[in-house]
Amino acid sequence: MAGLNKKEITNKPLRLDARMAKDIEILSESTGYSQNEIVVMATKRYLLENRKYFVKDLVENMCLSILEHEIAVMHEESHMIFGPMKIDIVKTSKSGIYSANVILKNKFDEVLFDDSREIDITTEDWEYYKEYLYENIMKYVDFDEQVFRNYFQDKFSYE
Repeated sequence: MAGLNKKEITNKPLRLDARMAKDIEILSESTGYSQNEIVVMATKRYLLENRKYFVKDLVENMCLSILEHEIAVMHEESHMIFGPMKIDIVKTSKSGIYSANVILKNKFDEVLFDDSREIDITTEDWEYYKEYLYENIMKYVDFDEQVFRNYFQDKFSYE
C-alpha cells in the first residue's frame, strides 16, 4: 500500500467464511482494489465507527498526559481548550497548591459541567483529581463533535 514503509507492516492471519472470501474476491475484481486493500479499508471504517472504545486513549493523549507534563513534571500552569472543554490550572501563592477550573459545554454552548477547586500536586490529591477529571470528561463530552471526529479520523488514517 502506498505510503507504508515495509517495517511498519504487520501480517495478521484472517479466517473468513468461504462465501465472504468469494465476495471479497468478486469485489476486488470489480473495483480494481486488491483483496488486501478491501479488508484494510473495511477495517479502517469499522475502527472509526467504533471510536467510542478508543475514547479513553483520546482523553489520556489529548488531556491527562498534557496536564501531567505541564503541572506535575514542569510545575507550570496549564490553559487548555479542546473543543467544548476548557481547563485552567494555575499556581496559587501556596507551594504545590494549584487552582483548577474545568468547564465542559455542549454544542449549544450550555454548561454541562463546571468545577473549581484547589489541588495539592504534591500529594495523592493530584492523582484523585486526574481520575475525577477523567470520569467527568467521559460523562459529559459529546465525542461526536467535530474536534473529536477529527482526532479519530487522524488516529485511524494509518497513512
